[in-house]
Amino acid sequence: MKTISGHRGITSGGPNFAYNHCTRRIPDSALTQLDISGWRIVFCGAEPINAGTLEAFAERFAIMGFKREAFTPCYSLAESTLAVTVGVYERDLDIISVRTEALERKWILPAVPGTIGSAELVGSGTPRGDMAVAIVDGETQAPLPPNEVGEVWVAGRSVAAGYRQDPEETASAFGVRTSDGAGPYLRTGDLGFLRNGRLFIIGCHKRYATD
Repeated sequence: MKTISGHRGITSGGPNFAYNHCTRRIPDSALTQLDISGWRIVFCGAEPINAGTLEAFAERFAIMGFKREAFTPCYSLAESTLAVTVGVYERDLDIISVRTEALERKWILPAVPGTIGSAELVGSGTPRGDMAVAIVDGETQAPLPPNEVGEVWVAGRSVAAGYRQDPEETASAFGVRTSDGAGPYLRTGDLGFLRNGRLFIIGCHKRYATD
């Protein structure tokens, strides 16, 4: 953040835990010494995005000139070098409130924000370029409809060919097809769902954003 302030940086970011770390560790004495008002594209990805983390960061660093609408959630992974989905620049955060009980059963049902038994999920945007995203049943490999949680599979020209000197892992993750023959896809191992064409990441395998 010192670098962003000193060089008037406009683009930078990191995973969810990076924003939590800054909020917790940067002392009050630094809040009036930096100017990050020029930070226009603040990407956040690589793991489930916590709405509370982003809200706390925006509130704490507003005194530095930080603008909440600069947050640009995304989903990326090394095997896709790098971005898969990206949020809309200078658009309000895409946050929905869902029932946690239904989420644990891999269903997405709306809930009243802030009520007991609800969780807020942050959207990671829509596919960019030629990237394609499919939500798939991990056991049957059948494509799932919108608002059902499954494995996130991705395809596109930026997807790597495989893991170096690891043919076993390459075979299990790369070049897979759904039960109806669509593909080939990269099997990311992440869990998520699509809603109105937008991707929401909730965890990896059996780990959920509400844990």
